[in-house]
Amino acid sequence: MLALSITSAAPAFMYGIDGFNEIVEYDPVNKVTRVVEETDLNRREGSNAFAFDETRNQMFWLYSGDKSGGPNLAGLYYWDQVTGAIDRISSQAQSWDNQRFPQNAAFYRDPSTGNSYFVWITQGGSTVNFLPITYDVSGNPIGVGTNIQRIITGPDFSPDFMTFGDIAIKTSTDMLYLATGTGGKFAKIDLDDAFQQPTLPYTEINTGNLPLQIAFDCEEEILYGQQLIRSTTTVSDNWYTIDLETGVATSIPDYSTTGRLSALDLGGSACSASPQTLR
Repeated sequence: MLALSITSAAPAFMYGIDGFNEIVEYDPVNKVTRVVEETDLNRREGSNAFAFDETRNQMFWLYSGDKSGGPNLAGLYYWDQVTGAIDRISSQAQSWDNQRFPQNAAFYRDPSTGNSYFVWITQGGSTVNFLPITYDVSGNPIGVGTNIQRIITGPDFSPDFMTFGDIAIKTSTDMLYLATGTGGKFAKIDLDDAFQQPTLPYTEINTGNLPLQIAFDCEEEILYGQQLIRSTTTVSDNWYTIDLETGVATSIPDYSTTGRLSALDLGGSACSASPQTLR
C-alpha cells in the first residue's frame, strides 16, 4: 500500500476509547495522540461502540459493566468534549438487550426530522439499530427512546461477516460505511428513507481488507482507519485512509498507535481539539 500525504487535509481531531476505558484524541493529520479523559470505568476492554456528535461535542459509547459488583453499570454513556462531563443515560436493557455486545457505532442525525440516533449493526446479525437519544432544553442527553431496527439486504450480504471492525456515516449522502473483522469486508448501506422502509440495501465494495476502526474527518472528506494493535510491537504505521469507491486502504506514514493507546473503536471527529488534557 502506498503512503499518502494528508498535510492539507481537513481537521480530524478524532475520538476513540482504549482498553483501559480512556478517551483518546487521535490527530492523523498532525500525527499527535493524547489521552483527554479518564472515565473511571474499571472493566478492562469494557467500553466499545463509540459515536461522536460533532454539533453538540458529545461522545457516546457502550459499557459492558464493572466486574465483581462495581458501581458502574452496563449501558450507554456520554462524554462532553468541552466540559469533560460523563454520565450514563440508559441501561443495557434499554439499548443492546438480547444482542451480543456491540463493537461498532456511529452518530446519525436524520436530515428530515433532526432527530438524533446512536447507530450500530448487530454483532453477527442482520440489523441496523437506531437508538433515539433524548435531550433536555440545554441539549444535554438524558435518555433514550425505543430501539428501531432495519433489516440489511443484498446479494453479497451475510451475517456471518458482521463482526467488527467499525462503521462510519457520511451524513451529507446518508451513507453508512462498514469495515468488518471477518473477511475484511468494506461495504456501504444506504440510509436514505431508513425510517420509511423495513429494509436497507447493502453494497459490497471490497474484501480482504485489514480489520479497521473507521471515522471521517470533521468535514467528511476523508475516511480514516486504524488497525487495533493491542500490544506494543514492532508494527508501525497502523493508520490508513480509505477510498470510498474502491475500498483500498492507503497507509499514513509515521503515525502509529499501538499498545495502550490503540483504539478499540473510533467515534468521529471534531474540527478543533478538546480543551480536556490528561497526557
